[in-house]
Amino acid sequence: MTTADDPAERVRQLEIENRRLVAMLDALDDHVILLDPSSRVLFLNRATEQVARGNYGRTREELIGRSSLEGPESQDFKQYVRGLVARASEGETIADEFLLPLPGGAVWHEHHFHPVRGPGGEVEAVAISSREIHARKLAEGRLHLLSKIGMLAETTDFDGVLSRAAGLAVPELADWAVFELVQDGQIERSTIVHADPARAALAEQVLGELRRAAPRRVDDIDLAGRVYHLGGHLGRSPGASGDGAAGDAALGASDPALWSLLERFGATSAIVIPFVVMGAPTALATFVFGPESGRRHSASDLTIADEIARRAAQIVENARLHAELAQALAYRERVMGILGHDLRNPVSAVLSLAATIERRADVPERSKEGLRHIHASAQRMEQMIATILDFTRLRFRGAPALALESFDLAQLARGVIDELRAAHPDRDVMLDARGELRGRWDVSRMGQVISNLVGNALTHGARESPVAVTLTAAPDGVQLAVTNAGPTLPADALGKLFEPFWQAPRERARSRGLGLGLFIAHQIVQAHDGSIAVRSADDQTTFTVRLPR
Repeated sequence: MTTADDPAERVRQLEIENRRLVAMLDALDDHVILLDPSSRVLFLNRATEQVARGNYGRTREELIGRSSLEGPESQDFKQYVRGLVARASEGETIADEFLLPLPGGAVWHEHHFHPVRGPGGEVEAVAISSREIHARKLAEGRLHLLSKIGMLAETTDFDGVLSRAAGLAVPELADWAVFELVQDGQIERSTIVHADPARAALAEQVLGELRRAAPRRVDDIDLAGRVYHLGGHLGRSPGASGDGAAGDAALGASDPALWSLLERFGATSAIVIPFVVMGAPTALATFVFGPESGRRHSASDLTIADEIARRAAQIVENARLHAELAQALAYRERVMGILGHDLRNPVSAVLSLAATIERRADVPERSKEGLRHIHASAQRMEQMIATILDFTRLRFRGAPALALESFDLAQLARGVIDELRAAHPDRDVMLDARGELRGRWDVSRMGQVISNLVGNALTHGARESPVAVTLTAAPDGVQLAVTNAGPTLPADALGKLFEPFWQAPRERARSRGLGLGLFIAHQIVQAHDGSIAVRSADDQTTFTVRLPR
């Protein structure tokens, strides 16, 4: 009888092969487990046994023959695994990544479910191989978090920033999050993000009531973030945990309202971290893990939370400043519009009265000279009021309305320049007009453009040098250039010249204007589908306007 025909020898060989197979599987770092279609354990390797022994105190021998789903995991998790085993039992091969709930906190694993077929092709068992990918998933989550911070920077609306900042760390660093705005050292507003909107609304209501009952100031808050392990849900004592994190008592002492909220909603751990700008907290964020995922925060989570807080704090503060600036600008423009309208009538009365008295024969010449000064000052006030009203209309209504008609731009320029020469008798303004300069434009508005540009040159140019105005015909339109001598403008100032109210610092003392003339000229030229540019070099500045006909 051969060895192959000897049953005892065959059993011995099979035992040897089985020991080799078990030794090979035990040598793997991956977790391997074999289940029957009802999820009872048929085999598990040493790596799997070590996890079972460390977390549940059970050996390999104690687990074989028992259901793999007898542990303390949630029913939702058990149902999910049963579904995967059932699919594999029907012949499907499955690869999946999910959080494996463990007493010390859920850990990401990559799982592969393979059907094991018998001699007849039927599925006899399901082989599961699993490896920990927690570090990789954390790295992916952190990269995603940083990309979310970048998206947050695109939001300048303050309320939008608040709501997005609150949800910044969900789900990578929290199941849900609390974001509280700090104003003048006191918590003013709270926003809560949760996957369940109803729970988020309830949590906001609860926290709002707690904060109103006991308002919290954060003047002496620790500016470093902190991890809290809330022990009742981890089988720990309510004090500090063994890994450097604080516990219920510490959180309850520092922020009783927040601790009450987290306790009510079953939180297992939380990171509380301030968003700090210029050494003061501008917001407080609380990132919470609870029964939703079974995860728990670690020191590495605190590191990424610190980075989120550092980057997001400046974005939140920028949004706050943007909102305040927008309100201030809107208020200023509204006030200017009101003042422009309310001042026009008394100024008109001054002009009319000064002109009437000046014409009277019984008024001495010395008094008439004073009246002429009053009239000139009132005219200047009237011009400033008109400028304010123009600016207000542009801000609130957009591009100016145009009344287009055909006229000669050179003729208009001569009239405007004559008026400016009369107002500045000690200055020289030269006009050079060449070619056919007729086109369809708004006469009044184009007069404003010429007046504003030449007036700007007279104000800021060298007083001993003339202002040169050049009109040139082009095949597709006309070009207006206004040039004055004077110090070369710095490059960083050129891009600001057409902004409202902007004036070069060294010119503010000389100018009596509002800094609106170039802005209004720019808006009028754009309304005509034209362009305006400025060049300053070699102690000479030129504004160039190009207009289609």
